[in-house]
Amino acid sequence: MRYGSTGTSGAATTTNDKSKAAALQSQQQSTFDAANRALSRGDLGGVQQGTLGVDLSVQVNNLRNQSQLAPNAVQRAANRNLVDFGGVWIDDRFDGKMKTVTIKAQSDAYFRLLERQPSLRDLLRLGNHIVYVTPSGDALIIDANDGAETMTDAEIDRLFLAKEKKN
Repeated sequence: MRYGSTGTSGAATTTNDKSKAAALQSQQQSTFDAANRALSRGDLGGVQQGTLGVDLSVQVNNLRNQSQLAPNAVQRAANRNLVDFGGVWIDDRFDGKMKTVTIKAQSDAYFRLLERQPSLRDLLRLGNHIVYVTPSGDALIIDANDGAETMTDAEIDRLFLAKEKKN
């Protein structure tokens, strides 16, 4: 039979269309899983270059430009939109060329960050794998396995100073 079930909308979908959609979904999930594994290993370069870097950039761009997202694929926290990529919440303003600062989740630096910036409470509730673009323009990475375990107040404050605009 050429057509699959019509579902509740009454619109028939070809088996070939379903197959293509399943293949695309599988490819997207593979990309997200590979990015999650690389970030779990602390391999930031692995998600910024090579085939995985390109595939992840394409997926981020596709998510930015589509008109509807799955309800739990995007969360709003700390006045930012964060997109879930295989268990890693990534700020939609993130660019792989940004300077990064990595803090180990649940470390002294993590809790000091929360003390100095209580507005991040909702953001940090998302989990232990987060990429957030700070007001300074640097990407703050929260990682469960790697990162700074201590930071001075000055280092933390520097992340939250607004970047000066050039005329």
